[in-house]
Amino acid sequence: MHSPLGAPDTGSADPGLPAVPVTEVLDPPEEAAAGARPVRRRRRVRWPDLVAGGVFAMAGAMFIASATASEDGILRLDRTGGVRDAITARAEQNSSLQVDVDRLTAELAALRSQDDPGIVLEQTNEQIAELAPVVGLTEVRGPGVTVTLDDADAPSPLPDGLTGDDYIVHQQDVQGVVNALWRSGASGVTVMGQRLINTSSVRCVGNTVILQGQVYSPPFVIAGVGDLDRMLTALDEDESVQLFRQWAGVVGMRYEVQTAREQVLPAYTGPLSTNDAQVVR
Repeated sequence: MHSPLGAPDTGSADPGLPAVPVTEVLDPPEEAAAGARPVRRRRRVRWPDLVAGGVFAMAGAMFIASATASEDGILRLDRTGGVRDAITARAEQNSSLQVDVDRLTAELAALRSQDDPGIVLEQTNEQIAELAPVVGLTEVRGPGVTVTLDDADAPSPLPDGLTGDDYIVHQQDVQGVVNALWRSGASGVTVMGQRLINTSSVRCVGNTVILQGQVYSPPFVIAGVGDLDRMLTALDEDESVQLFRQWAGVVGMRYEVQTAREQVLPAYTGPLSTNDAQVVR
């Protein structure tokens, strides 16, 4: 027997059995009128319910992670103490550096408090000005010698016993002229217009010369400024220069010397840093 709303009548249930919740069943009007069997309506899931459930789940996960990562209310950044040790070491290093900063600051303040702090700077500038011409940091002018070395045209076929290298200027040929000019007491020497200093080096790669990072092809021009007679004599007496002149006459290479009453050599403009140095006694 059904109630007027279509729900089963529980009034005749056995009083000895527990009460069972009753699910409401609604009959669509057209089906109810036709006497069709009642159908249960499913409850739709709402988005607010899902969002609320997700928030509660995330909160629970964070709570569990926080509880796991802490001991007695203290958060463990590193179980092994590595982070703490690193922070301690860096703090000690900073303290040591601060001591150095304080010391240097005090020294700077002492220098600034001198009666005439410019005296030291003035003396240093005087030393630089005195040494600059010696080390090639200023241009030099005076009587000059210019030596030109050039390759020869190798014949084809080559004579027996000779190779293409026998017809080109090599590093030792350029270096021989440079050493002869230095030996004469020249005030300055240039190769291909670049001023040479005590750290300059001439390197040969094939028939080209590398000087201070730049590559030059023949003819190679070496110039010197100094005592004219002494420079010419040094070139004539240098053994390596003599060998080149003799061989140049055999294969046709060029060796030419020109003189000038006044010649200007530019100042050295390359790097001045020294990576290695040794005291020569």
